[in-house]
Amino acid sequence: MDETRLIHDWNITDGEFSRDASRHPHEIWFDDETLRDGLQSPSALNPSIDQKKELLDYMERLGLQRVDLGLPGAGPFHIDHIDAMLSHISEHDYAIQPGCAVRTVVSDIEPLVDLQAKHGMDIQASAFLGTSPIRMYAENWTMEKLLNTMEGAVGYAVEQDIPVMFVTEDTTRSKPEDIVQVYQRALELGVRRLCVCDTCGHVTPDGVRSLLGFIDEHVIK
Repeated sequence: MDETRLIHDWNITDGEFSRDASRHPHEIWFDDETLRDGLQSPSALNPSIDQKKELLDYMERLGLQRVDLGLPGAGPFHIDHIDAMLSHISEHDYAIQPGCAVRTVVSDIEPLVDLQAKHGMDIQASAFLGTSPIRMYAENWTMEKLLNTMEGAVGYAVEQDIPVMFVTEDTTRSKPEDIVQVYQRALELGVRRLCVCDTCGHVTPDGVRSLLGFIDEHVIK
């Protein structure tokens, strides 16, 4: 394997991005990750359910549009907390819209089907999958394997009326042709949103402009 091909560097790719309202009709939204990604640090303590509800109260007061409530695939404890937070949102008629992070596997999405039916509200599945050459090399994935994995899980979620945001991990080091292929297939399957990630803290402002401009031109169109 040629090591120079393991990372695509968007920081040195020429490109510009300007937001076109006709392609991006809503204003900028905030999706708070405190209760999911914020708890991944080894030094972070998992708050009690009462503390999590208090954090939801603050998010609502701040006017945040979305919140990630956790990772249901992590087990029953996490599902119980997500369930309780959904009840809190419903009981207080909060405007903030809930979601959960899921691996791109059916077993992670199945709890959301039950929770969405129980609470009568949309719960966005933020389905994540690594797409950079170095991640695919480390996992011994081919593009065919990656697409098949996505099609099985995302297809199931869409069939169950779960709104999906497809999250490409390490997007900022992914190859242009892979980004186009994966995102176009995700949109064909019915995902509602795409999430571009700088998982390793690699990208610079120039890289952000280049990558978003490329996606806007070749995927969003």
